[in-house]
Amino acid sequence: MHLFLNIFLTKIVILLGYFCSAHSTVSVRLVGGTMSRGRVDIMYNNTWGTICDDLFTNKSAGVLCHMLGFSRSGASFGGASVYGEASGPIWLDNLVCTGSETSITQCQFNGWGVHDCGHSEDVAITCSSVSVRLVGGTMSRGRVEIMYNNTWGTICDDSFTNKSAGVLCHMLGFSRSGAWFGASSVYREASGKIWLDDLVCTGSETSITQCQFNGWGVHDCGHSEDVAINCSSASVRLVGGTMSRGRVEILYNNTWGTICDDSFTNKSSGVLCHMLGFSRSGASFGGASVYGEASGTIWLDDLVCTGSETSITQCQFNGWGVHDCGHSEDVAINCSSAVSVRLVGGTMNNGRVEILHNNTWGTICDDAFTDQSAVVLCHMLGFNRKCSFATSTCTSDSLRNDNNTVYENVASNEQPRRADEEMYTELMF
Repeated sequence: MHLFLNIFLTKIVILLGYFCSAHSTVSVRLVGGTMSRGRVDIMYNNTWGTICDDLFTNKSAGVLCHMLGFSRSGASFGGASVYGEASGPIWLDNLVCTGSETSITQCQFNGWGVHDCGHSEDVAITCSSVSVRLVGGTMSRGRVEIMYNNTWGTICDDSFTNKSAGVLCHMLGFSRSGAWFGASSVYREASGKIWLDDLVCTGSETSITQCQFNGWGVHDCGHSEDVAINCSSASVRLVGGTMSRGRVEILYNNTWGTICDDSFTNKSSGVLCHMLGFSRSGASFGGASVYGEASGTIWLDDLVCTGSETSITQCQFNGWGVHDCGHSEDVAINCSSAVSVRLVGGTMNNGRVEILHNNTWGTICDDAFTDQSAVVLCHMLGFNRKCSFATSTCTSDSLRNDNNTVYENVASNEQPRRADEEMYTELMF
């Protein structure tokens, strides 16, 4: 009787041991690369080992990335030779996952340690960058939150620079150029995790996981130091015409696309001209057919701007790629009547005024010029409206003007006069 009971209990223990080991959550690590890519090692029976690439797919890579705290989306796999060949056990072979599992122990495989592989067939994976979102502001600016280990958290501003902001903006589908950061207090203080501190990026990374930082959750910050970023400087270009007029294309998610003319007005044209370095004033729009029909993505539809925005990302629209248009409805704009202004020969806030008209720089004659005119020019240059002007004799030798053209009176239709006959205007702020 005792012998029978001992055998029965032994079988139960063996069965329970098999059940627990088959369904427990194994540990996973990446070796030889970075925190988001490398050769896959898994710990089973207190021993690290590898996975053979037989039958392995991106779906299995997605499950492993999920176990590591990354998104499943964009996960990929390849050979591990670039990360150095492993030694020791090969734990898994013919691993087949549907992609929805939370652990590889829920996938199908031959059995622990059952394989016909060598270490030259070890799997390496690349996990897509962590998820990023902006909170409390708009789609292009707000407090930064990143998802790691299935939990949203913030980034501390210690060591943070505009280069790091550029990397985050790139991850969000915006241009790196012009990205900047600031305090997040205006977007409401966060609670919960602070994931990153002392984040240092060169600016060329495709994900913050490629930047340097203390480690996930390692920080000495409070939420009053959370980072906010502004990605509102989207890239814009004019195609098929000149530098000041043509079909509008915008860069989003690293792809150039067009804007549909539904709900489009001259106010939206003015914002786009401003982004291109021209004045908002006098901007106009029309059909893009004269510049050649585009192909590819239509990014924006029903774009509505007040005219005061510094970027179209601050305007209202349906959403990126949400439209009911064809390329016959693409927008073209004309910024050529909207002159650009610069100061020459002084500093950033005083100097000789030059304006760009018809792709040519020229000056302004001082006849009938007043402080009120200076105020308008100061505003165009981005300064406050407190300024004045002074005059000085202008000669063809001292005036930097390739065509010796003076555009007299901004609002005048008179013909331009020769530079060596006139005075020039200098703004003083």
